Amino acid sequence: AAALRTLEQFGPDDLIGVAASSGLVAPVNPTQDRAAVRAALDKVRGRAENLTAPFFISARELEEIDRDVPQTTLTQVARRECLDVDPRIEQCPQQVRAVAMAAASELKVRAAMQLEAYHQIVAAMKQFQGQRVLIALSGGVPTNMERELLSKRLDAIMRDAAENGVKFYALAEDPDYADVSSAMGQPQAPTGAGETDRNRSRIENGQILFNGMSEVANAAGGEAYHVIGQGDRFFTRIEAQTSAIYRLAVDAPAGAD
Repeated sequence: AAALRTLEQFGPDDLIGVAASSGLVAPVNPTQDRAAVRAALDKVRGRAENLTAPFFISARELEEIDRDVPQTTLTQVARRECLDVDPRIEQCPQQVRAVAMAAASELKVRAAMQLEAYHQIVAAMKQFQGQRVLIALSGGVPTNMERELLSKRLDAIMRDAAENGVKFYALAEDPDYADVSSAMGQPQAPTGAGETDRNRSRIENGQILFNGMSEVANAAGGEAYHVIGQGDRFFTRIEAQTSAIYRLAVDAPAGAD
């Protein structure tokens, strides 16, 4: 919604395109046709899913369970997640492990595809003139998975962004799992035995994914922003930062060409 409203800020000669790293929305190449851009943005919908349902396992926990280092991680996650199921069910820890291994494998693939999509978009912007700005709307990137492989993809993004003059910005919604009812003098909502620890894990997971997104943005000479509420002011800030032209004048020494 904020992206749609921001379209009005740009001049008629500015080229704007839309692409989805998932490939689930047909891309619109940078164009002056605002109707095409609006139609594409209108089709963009969040498709978040919990890869570890019926449990919640963070990206860090998935990585550690997948590597089996430290070995205590599986025990801690199983204790937290099995409390609300039935701690007496012996199969629960094994179920947690099986779900974590499958989710870790899927997350590695998704992270690699996400970074490759960003790389392709940055490379494709080379053909256009003027300021080249990429704004990613994302829940984050799990760059903690397969660190060595993902680092190579980050290096490729960094190199192409520098060579093509692309500025990469990212907007990520700031998740809030805190229960502030007690601070307002109201009774807290009842939670399961493991819900407090699970909320901590969710908050940590959100930070990990945001840090990964920040890593991508910083590699491409941009910045990532946590968005609370609507993102209009961040679009406006990015538009202002990338619209200025600076001229540096230096006095030449006497007798210089």
